[in-house]
Amino acid sequence: MLAISRQVYNTMLRQPKKGKFQAELYEKFESKNNRFSTTTHVLVSATVKLARKIKLPSGLKLYRGLGRELPKSFDAEDDFGRKGYMEWGFMSTTSNEQVARQVCTLFLSCFECCPHRVLRPRSTRAPRKARQLAWCCA
Repeated sequence: MLAISRQVYNTMLRQPKKGKFQAELYEKFESKNNRFSTTTHVLVSATVKLARKIKLPSGLKLYRGLGRELPKSFDAEDDFGRKGYMEWGFMSTTSNEQVARQVCTLFLSCFECCPHRVLRPRSTRAPRKARQLAWCCA
């Protein structure tokens, strides 16, 4: 149930266009004018409050397994010299690199051919700022 709820909320945050992943789910709720705005607000508020109380150990290594293609903007700079992408939903991470690799293999047939599908976000104490990422290669 939790995974289904998380998918619904992330879909509502991303607002996919027709033909994109989860667009049908978004349109289903959008047609009934249900965007889960109150639920999303409560979840964000709870996350912020928890983040104030729970301190991550300094130097903790986190991993994020990607189960999809990265946009071209991740590697290619735009006119302003920026590159990367924004995760529009709640981003799950783990301190176990093997778990992140398993996420990749759930969605991709061959992890070995694309080893840089695991990101290693650097944990910082700076609230609400973009985290620096590094590739986690085998």
